[in-house]
Amino acid sequence: MPSVANDTPLVGTFTLPSGETYPGYLEVEKTRLSLLLWSDLEFEFPADTLATVIGVLNDGRKLSLVDCVAIGGSSRVATESTFTHFLHLRVHHVAKGEVHISRDQECILEVLFTVDDATTLFSAGTTLTLLSPSKVLARKLLDSHPRGSEFEIGSHPRALLHTGRDQVFSSQTRLGTITAHHRVASKMDYSAGGQLGNKVGLRLRFPKALDFPTSLSHVYEVSRFLELMAGRAQPPR
Repeated sequence: MPSVANDTPLVGTFTLPSGETYPGYLEVEKTRLSLLLWSDLEFEFPADTLATVIGVLNDGRKLSLVDCVAIGGSSRVATESTFTHFLHLRVHHVAKGEVHISRDQECILEVLFTVDDATTLFSAGTTLTLLSPSKVLARKLLDSHPRGSEFEIGSHPRALLHTGRDQVFSSQTRLGTITAHHRVASKMDYSAGGQLGNKVGLRLRFPKALDFPTSLSHVYEVSRFLELMAGRAQPPR
């Protein structure tokens, strides 16, 4: 067995396009993904790209691994009187969901992604603002909070406000409907203070369901347009 525990979150069973199912482990190394499979029998080395490998993790999550390429040949490790064989696959894309998909299945209606300069390109700076309310206004704001009576108003109250705005813009294009929207996240720790942050996400909704390669090519086409606006590379993620 490889040096991963059975309760590791990314351990499960994976089925190759040929129909064989093996235990395996999805390895995440920064931006690189790879799949390690093992078996008591020697693997037949795949000659071509494996369009889709489907997997079910031990916690029940379903994964569809798209465009997998075998790395090297099948290796083996001796354990007492038996051998364990391994097959290492490089994974280009992973889709997680309630059902499995195949590479050429026309089932994708929309893609959500972001780029490095999204908050700059779409003016997210007008969504959060720092206020210096009067003591009277600060008291009114706290009175609407379930624990507001626990707080004492000092001489210099401050308030960080999210305006509540969600959608930045929406536009119909030949690829589909492109929407930019705010993704506000808040964190409250009464001992260390609170945080309110915002990122901008993009949504590309297609007029009809597309297969995985076509939908991905449309996303990259949008990102290339954003590169012209930003003046530097904008890889989608």
